[in-house]
Formats: sequence, C-alpha cells, structure tokens
Amino acid sequence: MPQTNKEIAASIRALAKERGVTIKQTLTDCHINRNFIYDLEHGDSSPSVDKIARIAEYFGVSTAKLLGGAEGEIQALLSLYEQLSPSAKEELRAYMQTLLEK
Repeated sequence: MPQTNKEIAASIRALAKERGVTIKQTLTDCHINRNFIYDLEHGDSSPSVDKIARIAEYFGVSTAKLLGGAEGEIQALLSLYEQLSPSAKEELRAYMQTLLEK
C-alpha cells in the first residue's frame, strides 16, 4: 500500500539514520532542496518520481521500498506461490490473466 507523504519522509529519515548520514547531507548529495522533507511532512508538496528515484539510488534501495515496502509483500506472495502444486500455479496464472482482461 502506498504511503502518505509523512510516511515517505519518515522512511527517508530512517534510511538516513540507518546509514549514519544526516538528512541535510542526503538531500545535498541528491541535489534536492533542503526543505524537501519539511514540505513532505507538512503537506506542502508531493515527491516527484525523479526525487524519489534519486533518494532510492542514494540509499541503494528500490523506489518500491522507499514508497511503501512493497518488496516485502511481493516476497510473501512469491513464497506462497512457490508452495503451490504445478496445477494450482496454472490455475492461479489463468485467474490472474482473467483479472487483467477485465
């Protein structure tokens, strides 16, 4: 599930803390205005794809992880899929194709 702008800001802050860098240094290194996090936290702006991509690359994470932790959800689904029998996998693929065609 996509995060709110405040949650995205918190995610960026957590990654910076984890990597031992300040937000100011992160934004400077990514060539992003120093008010970016403040604006996210206070609803003054939404993050652009370009800025999110730069921050994700800086921290070595996917944009999906930065925006909502989708990687964990995908891994959980993949794990369930791998437990299915070959016939159940085929049924699931057919069902998913039906959903996509709607």
